[in-house]
Amino acid sequence: MNRADLKSWAKNALNRSYWKSVLVPLILGGATSAISYIISFSSSFGVNMLSALGTLSMEDISEDDIVGMGILMLSFIGVAMIFGLVGFLVQIFLINPLNVGCQRFFCVGLYQNKPELNEVGAGFKGNYKNTIKVLFFRDLFLSLWLWLVTIIGTVLGVAMIIGMVFVLEEAKLGEVAVVFVTIFVVLMVYVVIIACEIPYFIKCYEYMMIPYILADYPDMPRKQVFAMTKKMMKGEKWNAFVLNLSFIGWDLLSVCTCGILSIFYVEPYKYYTKAAFYKMLQQKLERTMQAEQVMMQQNMQQPNNY
Repeated sequence: MNRADLKSWAKNALNRSYWKSVLVPLILGGATSAISYIISFSSSFGVNMLSALGTLSMEDISEDDIVGMGILMLSFIGVAMIFGLVGFLVQIFLINPLNVGCQRFFCVGLYQNKPELNEVGAGFKGNYKNTIKVLFFRDLFLSLWLWLVTIIGTVLGVAMIIGMVFVLEEAKLGEVAVVFVTIFVVLMVYVVIIACEIPYFIKCYEYMMIPYILADYPDMPRKQVFAMTKKMMKGEKWNAFVLNLSFIGWDLLSVCTCGILSIFYVEPYKYYTKAAFYKMLQQKLERTMQAEQVMMQQNMQQPNNY
């Protein structure tokens, strides 16, 4: 099944249950946007308050004022941390299971004419504890990968800048040459940082099928879920990337319509297409496992020649 077949399957499913398919991404998107706003607000709140306190002149502040400002600053930091913690907990206990339910809805919608909206709650109805645990470890592993590649990219970028400064000090270059060297090094730093992020994006695609697997198998242990998504995405990461990239035209049209086209067509179309991609990989994995079982049975039936 090629990309055109997947999209045709998705369009047919969307046409069969249009308004429900439009509503489900709105539910997930609204909840996700609210959590993102809470986390960004908590971060900006603390930074803005610290910046405001930093602009005050120390000459006009008494010792009592300093103590009061310290208490106030700690209070602001505490409030920001509470908001951030609330956003983090809601992401784990609400958004992640809700995402599983949304993927369940679109997977069911591929085969049923009118999938029920209660499928969105599948992440809460099944093995809720297992769903939370598996997705928590997915987010944890991806965060660790992101931190690792960011640190490596930053270290390499700083090393290149230091090397550039050393070279410019030693070599007596003209102003024009210095400008060109500086621009070249800065561009190379960006290239290195982006290149270091590639392993993180590969991991994101490797774990791409976890919500879909949990939607079909809510009781599957964490190690088996991770092993299954790795098997399904083996040799398919590039195809998944190209599939996502194929929607860039629709995304540009969505921007031109101020997001209206995205709400009423593009987002549900994407969700159905990705669900169809999962079902294709699921069927491919089942065929592979059946072939392996047949080979094992044939090998067991062959006599040993000693």
